[in-house]
Amino acid sequence: MTMPKDPQKEKEYRKLLSDKAKGRVFSDEHRRKLSEAKIKNPVKYWQGKNRKDYDRQHYLENKEKRYASNAKWRSENKDLVKSYSKEWLVRRNEKLEKVAGRPKPEICEICGKGGRICFDHCHKTGKFRGWICESCNVLLGFAKDDISTLQSLVKYLKKFSTLND
Repeated sequence: MTMPKDPQKEKEYRKLLSDKAKGRVFSDEHRRKLSEAKIKNPVKYWQGKNRKDYDRQHYLENKEKRYASNAKWRSENKDLVKSYSKEWLVRRNEKLEKVAGRPKPEICEICGKGGRICFDHCHKTGKFRGWICESCNVLLGFAKDDISTLQSLVKYLKKFSTLND
């Protein structure tokens, strides 16, 4: 819960936090840090503080523990993980279709083949261009959406097409 804007509710919230901290047992190291910082009331100290640096440090120090905990949860809840993944994919596709303004087709708009269909967009403007297969998407990516590179590829293929026929 965040700090209420109403002064009366803020006062009540601060008292609630203070009451929750009463009787709490702090470790020796925590008490030492509080005394070094000359903090008498740790609840008041953290209220309104930007914890970004502290949280980042805590995140980095406990990476392995968190990964292990997450892996354990995932192994114990495989059905949930699978359903969350499916739900996420459905929501993502709905969002992309909304941005595109049309439903996702089953075939590529460039080559006409099926398979994994990707949301193609201009990397400069971010505007939707079309629904294309993964192969065509990778091809455009390697060409860096440069028309002259793609035309050079066509010329190259035409030049050597007689050898392959």
